[in-house]
This record gives sequence, C-alpha cells and structure tokens, in this order.
Amino acid sequence: MIAVRLPKYMVDDAKRFAASQLRSLPKQIEYWYRLGKACEQNPDLPVEFVKECLDGANEPSVPFDFGNGDAD
Repeated sequence: MIAVRLPKYMVDDAKRFAASQLRSLPKQIEYWYRLGKACEQNPDLPVEFVKECLDGANEPSVPFDFGNGDAD
C-alpha cells in the first residue's frame, strides 16, 4: 500500500459518494479509478454503460437451481 495525498475537496466528494454507495473511502476511489480508466479505454461507449458493466462484474455469482422436477 502507498499513501497518496489528495486535495480535501476530492476526499470529501469521495466520502459522500462512498456513503451513498455503501463503499469505504478507499473502495470509492478505486471504483472511480476503474471507471475512469475503462472510459478512457472505451471512448465510444456511454459512461452509463461502462458503469453498469463494472457494477455487474462486481455482483456475486449465484448459481441458479433449475430444480429436478420434484415439487416441494
């Protein structure tokens, strides 16, 4: 881990967004980093689409039970 100095306004913004998204401050800054990087790497994609892709990639994978045909 490396300590980095950020302007107070950036930290305050990140804290506010982190609280509303249920993320820690470091996780919020990491999320913004990943979002910004993905947007720069994919300039033809809408930002909202990139956000949805990143958010979907972070959702836990839950196996779907198709059942075996037996009624419970």
